[in-house]
Amino acid sequence: MPHRFARSTAILLNPKHNTIRLISQSANEFHISTPSPIRKAKPPTTQHLEVEAKFTPTPASLVLLRNNGGTPPFTTHVHLGTHTFKDTYHDTPLRLLKSHNIWLRYRSPPGIFELKTRAAGCYQRSAFVETKGREDVEGAVRKFVPDAELCEDGSTSSAFEVMVQLTTTREEWRVGPMTKIAVDQTEQGLFGELEIEVPVQEAVGVEGDAVKRLEKERDKFMERYGWAFPGKDGVIVGKLAAAIIASRGEEGIGAKQRMGAKGGMW
Repeated sequence: MPHRFARSTAILLNPKHNTIRLISQSANEFHISTPSPIRKAKPPTTQHLEVEAKFTPTPASLVLLRNNGGTPPFTTHVHLGTHTFKDTYHDTPLRLLKSHNIWLRYRSPPGIFELKTRAAGCYQRSAFVETKGREDVEGAVRKFVPDAELCEDGSTSSAFEVMVQLTTTREEWRVGPMTKIAVDQTEQGLFGELEIEVPVQEAVGVEGDAVKRLEKERDKFMERYGWAFPGKDGVIVGKLAAAIIASRGEEGIGAKQRMGAKGGMW
């Protein structure tokens, strides 16, 4: 006659093989589960839809922005501080990613790969899907560069080369539930950007209605608070374009206009 035992359960960890075993001790018998690997939980994909617009800050507009001194003033005006970071942009020698309106960068701090894919718009006013995190970015890039490898330290496989590096000191304000203003200082000058950002899972129809709705919100916001966005309707050279122009030794508004006319996240 089999022995009877009190009901109990034990979990055995085998660190050598990185497995767990569940032992269930019922009234009449032992039940030992099949070993299963311990898997690290994958962090959720960090992906956002960003609708942006560039402008050219001036010393006078910065005073107004810092003090919320324009007419009308922002109903929400929260200073988010100032911080400095370094961006390293990567692409293939033939600029394959750029040809698909995709920009790959490593930003430090915080030390993370980011991928920006243009969903709509043009050079000065555009919409992007931004993906963050090495694994998710690497998976997306491999659709275009199958042998792409991205390393935790910010380096990449030989399929890529560094396009440009730039250091930015950014001052930011939150001026709405989903809306921020950033003013960036680089070696090439001051650059401004208005950004409306929502998680992709909340932006149903990234290629259509969601983008159009956010674009309308952006344009209406900039029209109402035009005092904060000088140069928004003129020829604007983004900080990335300015850094590339500087690295190539190109000078003059003609080179800048040619760069801007190509469109994209410049």
